[in-house]
Amino acid sequence: DITGGNFRKVVRLMKFHKAQGTIKTPSVILTTLLGERVSAVSAAVDPTIYGDLPTTLVNLVSSLGQWLQADFYKPSVPNPGGDGTTFDHRWEQDEYTKFRKWIHDCAEQMTTAIAEKDPQESMKLWQGVFGESFKPVAESTSSNSTKFGPTGAGSGSVASRSGKSG
Repeated sequence: DITGGNFRKVVRLMKFHKAQGTIKTPSVILTTLLGERVSAVSAAVDPTIYGDLPTTLVNLVSSLGQWLQADFYKPSVPNPGGDGTTFDHRWEQDEYTKFRKWIHDCAEQMTTAIAEKDPQESMKLWQGVFGESFKPVAESTSSNSTKFGPTGAGSGSVASRSGKSG
C-alpha cells in the first residue's frame, strides 16, 4: 500500500532483469531485500518517492544498492513471515558479492535513465538495462500516462499484470 501498488511491479521488473543475466540469487531474497527498503517514513516526507513505477523502481533499487555497499559480507535475510527463520542457507558469499555489484550497477544505470531529459535517449538507456524489447506502453487511450515493460508476442506490460509478484 505504501508504494501505491508499485512494489509488485518493481519485483517483476527486477526478476525479469535478473533472468536476463547470470545472477543466481533466489527471487525470495531479492523480493525480501527490496521489500525491506520500502519506507512509510520516506513516503510521508516525500510523497513522490513511490509516485509512479519508474520512480519507485529507481528509489528502491538505489536504496538497496546503498544498503548493500555498506558491507562486503552477505547479510542475514530474515523471513518476512516473522517465524524466526532466515534465508541465509539459500545464499553463498560469492553469489552475494555478484548480487551486490549487480544491484549497484542497476542503480547507476536506472538513475541515469530516469534523469535523461531526451525521451529517445532515456528509452535507449532503459533498454540498456532491460533489453531492446523494453518500450513504453500506453496505459489507455483516455490517459496520457505510460507504463513500461517488455513488448512483443506474448510479453504484455509488466505493469498491467495482476496477482502475486512471483
